Amino acid sequence: MSRQLKIGDVIEITYPRKVPKGHEQEGRRPAVVIGIPEKVDVTRYPIVITIPLTTNLGNCSTENKLYIRLNQGEGNLLQESVILTDQIVSVDITRITGLFGILNESTIKSIRNILKQILEL
Repeated sequence: MSRQLKIGDVIEITYPRKVPKGHEQEGRRPAVVIGIPEKVDVTRYPIVITIPLTTNLGNCSTENKLYIRLNQGEGNLLQESVILTDQIVSVDITRITGLFGILNESTIKSIRNILKQILEL
């Protein structure tokens, strides 16, 4: 990657397969960067904290406050997507395969507000 990652970056990442299979996201997909541990101190391994996106909008109604819908083009996304804020994942930066763009400040603020509630911060 040619630049340092930022909070709110929309990246392309490959999440590992899960065994046994559950409802966690797997495979290559867009994700939002929500944490960069190396900004606090030296990390043992180069990781980034992410939230996966999905284009499967079926279970994510517009009334559900847990999921944030993104229009096509937001963060340079190719399709309308949903931020799955209940699926926070730390991954090695070697799993990052690309960078789409960055979310606007309003969307980043919405993510932070939801995470504060989920994590009781």
